[in-house]
Amino acid sequence: MLMKRLIFILVISSHSFSDQIIEKFQAANARYNDSDYNKAIQLYEEIVSENWQSGYLYYNLGNSYFRAGMVGQSIWAYNKALKLSPRFDNIEYNLEIANTKIKDRVTLPPEFFFVDFYVQLKNYYTFFEWLFLCGLIVFLSAGFFMLSKVLILNSNVVRRLILILSFSAFVLHLIAFDIFLEYSKETHGIIIFDDVHAFSGPFQGESTRLFTLNEGTRVSVLQNQGSWVEIVLLSGEKAWIPIEKIKVI
Repeated sequence: MLMKRLIFILVISSHSFSDQIIEKFQAANARYNDSDYNKAIQLYEEIVSENWQSGYLYYNLGNSYFRAGMVGQSIWAYNKALKLSPRFDNIEYNLEIANTKIKDRVTLPPEFFFVDFYVQLKNYYTFFEWLFLCGLIVFLSAGFFMLSKVLILNSNVVRRLILILSFSAFVLHLIAFDIFLEYSKETHGIIIFDDVHAFSGPFQGESTRLFTLNEGTRVSVLQNQGSWVEIVLLSGEKAWIPIEKIKVI
């Protein structure tokens, strides 16, 4: 009986917490519609601080940042949104608009057709969606295999279907594993301030200033040391910047 009461209390608390989040989200949307972007940002950030993850939340936050003139912050938020909701077309469109505001923007040459196709395919679903598809295909393969044994279905059609499903499961697992390696090996971040000085080491007084980074620049994050973070640019150049100048995607 005590366990039932505890579960009931937890469920009620969960619903109450969700209602508070929804109310705050709606209030933030209203502030955005009233062009009070700073207040909207404050409310959206409060929701984020509650560990609430949603592509729509980060999308609205990105729009608020952009309207408030905070380009770097908006690019970070759009990237977070795209990671959670990769098939939400408006995110990619707004991200491209925000990217045009980056000073000295580096435009990469187009990828080889097959590489570009694979990257788009891989990014079409989230990591957990790929895992779900893997599990579904494996389940179907096992189901057809068991049916073929129980019902003695030895036709060529059934055997080919099992073979196709098994091969599909193998390919999907490779894609999911590739995404896992990408997430575990490489972390990206967005520079959120203009004129960020990058140094040769994590100590400003004892290090050489190498170059200056602009707001919205995307970098790879290698390691943290105290209040500093080591980054690497698309060009391969490495440097250290203060940790408060960057937001990890």
